[in-house]
Parts: sequence; C-alpha cells; structure tokens
Amino acid sequence: IITWYSDAGETNVIGTGSPFIPTINNPGDFTFYVNVKGGCQGPPDSVLLTVVQVNAQASVNPLSGLSPLEVNFTNTSTGATDYFWNFGNENSSTEINPEETFTDTGTYTIILTASDSFCSDTAILYLTVSGESSIYIPNTFSPNGDNRNESFQVIASTLHEFNLSVFNRWGELVFSATDIMKS
Repeated sequence: IITWYSDAGETNVIGTGSPFIPTINNPGDFTFYVNVKGGCQGPPDSVLLTVVQVNAQASVNPLSGLSPLEVNFTNTSTGATDYFWNFGNENSSTEINPEETFTDTGTYTIILTASDSFCSDTAILYLTVSGESSIYIPNTFSPNGDNRNESFQVIASTLHEFNLSVFNRWGELVFSATDIMKS
C-alpha cells in the first residue's frame, strides 16, 4: 500500500495510492513523504513539489503619440517561461521585451500572454496612435453673391481643441467659435 504523508515522521496521512494529486492553492515549495507498506520497510522518501504562479504584467512606453509611433514594451511578468504579444495590428512577437512601430492611427488593445508548461495569464494594455494635426484656414472670403469665396470654412483633422476668432480690419471681433463644424 502506497501512503502519502505531510511529515517525515509519518503521523499525518494525506493520501493513498498512485497517482497522488495534492490540492495546492498557493505558489511555493511543498514537501510530501511517501512510503510503501509491505515488503521491505524503510524511512519514507521525500518528494519536493515547487508550484510557481504565472502572473502576467507589462508596461508600454509611450502610451500614446503621433504616427508612426515606435513603442517599447516592458515585460514584468513572474513565473513564466514563454511570452506571446499580440499588438492588435496583425503583428505579434515572442520576445520578452519587444518593440513595435504603429503606422495607422487608432486605439490598439495589446495582449501579453505569459505562460509556463502548465499555466498562463494575460495582461491587457491600451495604446492610442494619432495622426498629425492639420488645419486650413482661408485668409479671405467675400460673401457678395458672385459664387466665389462665398463662405468661410475651416478644414482640419485630429485637432484636440478648436478656438476661432475673426476680426475685421479695424480689430473688432465679428465672429467666434469653439466648434469647427460651426466655422
């Protein structure tokens, strides 16, 4: 009969038979003792079991910026031996601390999967890539009914804030707006 013990003195039986599957809820080193009753008797053999918990953690630098944006990823995972990065742009890497250049604007969900032979964990990061801001402001317009330069319209892309003030030639404010659609 195979008997498993939690102590070398064989006073606390924790299981019998083979295989023995202990219930372990925390990472750490665990020593179990086993003895086969019948036949030759001797001291129990010890079995050391090391349980490592995989914990995926990472950071991204920078978190946002203008395209093309070169990004450095730092892996601070513990307990893992293998890493898989999904950059959210159809590219991936198995490097520990990869670099990636993002050329398209948008918000990317980056997923790091850290694993060992048995367990895995994921970390999720978010990255925002913006395009360069551009703006066209006409310097003249003549709303006089001749169908040329009849309206004043500001054309812009990727602006974070918009404030417009139009003055006449005497320095008097004739129009202001904070909404580009109303310019």
